[in-house]
Amino acid sequence: MKYIAKLNGKEYEIELIKVPEYEMRPRTGQRIVAPEAVQSEIVNKPEEVKTHSGKYVVECPLPGKVLGVKVNVGDLVNLGDVVVTIEAMKMETEILAKENGKVSQINVKAGDTVNTGEVLIIIND
Repeated sequence: MKYIAKLNGKEYEIELIKVPEYEMRPRTGQRIVAPEAVQSEIVNKPEEVKTHSGKYVVECPLPGKVLGVKVNVGDLVNLGDVVVTIEAMKMETEILAKENGKVSQINVKAGDTVNTGEVLIIIND
């Protein structure tokens, strides 16, 4: 939906878009769902894409520095488990598993600099 907004006497055309809900987990481990009104396109959920071979690719949602990898190759992970923690813009972001499975490959280590879309971990179902 497009709107005209007036700011300091100047008119601006703005467009509002609907962003899907994003599940967040504060450090307490409690899950909350952010209302659509406070979300932005900058805060995208971590992408986890299922490939044809039964693998789930966990991609980095935003550029930053890897603070820690919380799993090892061979570990079984469940939906919602923290697999990697990154620091971006002086904030810690936990990357969660979106599927149950077994970690087959880890492409990063603590201290690495990562970019948006970079494959962090591969999970087999």
